[in-house]
Amino acid sequence: MPLFKSALEADKLLRIDFMIKDDKKFNNNGDHWGYARVVKKDGKFESRSKGPQDCISCHSEAKGSDYLFTHMQSTF
Repeated sequence: MPLFKSALEADKLLRIDFMIKDDKKFNNNGDHWGYARVVKKDGKFESRSKGPQDCISCHSEAKGSDYLFTHMQSTF
């Protein structure tokens, strides 16, 4: 990942990060993205409580590629 060199791929699932683009629901930051993270803690997955600012602080570095570090993946 050239834009996010410190990203690693683990051999087991420890967290899930995702973004959803929606100009009507997510415009608090001017980027139109909603961010979420779920982390595994004590064998259970829990929502991360730090809020979207934590995500935006890194994704702002990728503003030139619509805040994405990799290409957008197709959805259903």
